[in-house]
Parts: sequence; structure tokens; C-alpha cells
Amino acid sequence: MAGFNWNEFYTVFKVKLEKAVKCTVGRYVTPKESQFPYVDLSIGDNSGGNYDLEGKEGSQNPMLVVSVYSTGSLADAICEQISQVAKRLMLSYGFQCHGGPIPVINAVDPNIKRWVGRYQRIFADADTI
Repeated sequence: MAGFNWNEFYTVFKVKLEKAVKCTVGRYVTPKESQFPYVDLSIGDNSGGNYDLEGKEGSQNPMLVVSVYSTGSLADAICEQISQVAKRLMLSYGFQCHGGPIPVINAVDPNIKRWVGRYQRIFADADTI
């Protein structure tokens, strides 16, 4: 690995976001309504770069996707609030926002609101969060 530790970042993000706002944070899970408001953190991409002549990876460029789910009459407002707190947290770790956070239509169940933000940053060998 060239500097990005997914498990470490997920753990830090989960603890800090759950402390900042009332929500459940998980990854790669389809949430149940009983867990709402729910935040899913996933890796959308983790491309490498800056390879040396021996093929060793010099950096990684992870794209993290933050999806916020809620339901009820204030679902959009709750999703937006949590999304903005998550965005500030991601920016504090040097990630750049490349999309959102914006609402995404839920075709399966329009009562469940979902907001998505995409964040990316380059990590090299010596980088830490």
C-alpha cells in the first residue's frame, strides 16, 4: 500500500461523525429503517500512481463515497445536515469534494431520502490521517 489505510480511516471517520451528529455509520451495508439516520462510507475507486521502474506504487488516489439515508417528514433536512458535517470532516483530512453532497432519487422507496457526496485525495507513502 502506498499510504492509504482504509480500515484506519473508516474507524476514525465513524467515531468522529457519530460523535458530531446522531447517526449510525457503516460500510457496504444496505441499511434498515431502524438504523436511520444512516451513513454509508465506501470506496468508489482506489487507483495507484507514481510507479517506479520496478512497478512499486508511489501513491494512491482513493475516491470515497458518503451516502446518508433518512426517512420521515424532515428526512431531506436531516440528510443535508449530516452530509454537511461529513463534508467538513472529509475536507479536514485533505479530501476534495468532487460531487455533492446532493439528493439522489430513490426509485425503490421514495419515502427514504438519500444524499451522496464524493471525495478524493492523493496519499503517498509517508501520509497519515
